[in-house]
Amino acid sequence: MENYVIYDTDEIKVEIDGLFHKFLESVVIKSFKLSKTQCNILIEYVLKRLKQNNYDIRDVSIKLSSRVIIIENEKYIELAEPFDILAIGYDTLVSEENPKENKKELSEEISRYYKYLNTTFYMEIFDEPTYKTDGVMAAIVDKNLLITFFAFKQ
Repeated sequence: MENYVIYDTDEIKVEIDGLFHKFLESVVIKSFKLSKTQCNILIEYVLKRLKQNNYDIRDVSIKLSSRVIIIENEKYIELAEPFDILAIGYDTLVSEENPKENKKELSEEISRYYKYLNTTFYMEIFDEPTYKTDGVMAAIVDKNLLITFFAFKQ
């Protein structure tokens, strides 16, 4: 399936993985779609945060979904390749009663797991929702920067 270009500058090109979108649409995972503008703003924010935290994002291809996965307590989420590397992050979030209240501890716990795997990982739960989005998870795997956004069920 063909990827879709959603962001393209001289420095960075972002494609949405077509199979990832197809997979999300085929399973019962509640989600909503960000507009192209919203997605671009969130991408810029994530790239800025990664640079501020000294992540090396040079020479990586960015893959993401413009669909925001809605996190529901105890409702586990299966992700398609290559995003399945983020499954432990999502599993941890859905197992928590109040992930927003424990965001620092959760982020540290999940990061320890990815450090054990020697995988570059970043997660942030926003202080305030942005475009109804509560956070982001990102990992660098095989020169691909994988980015997914999530929201908590209200």
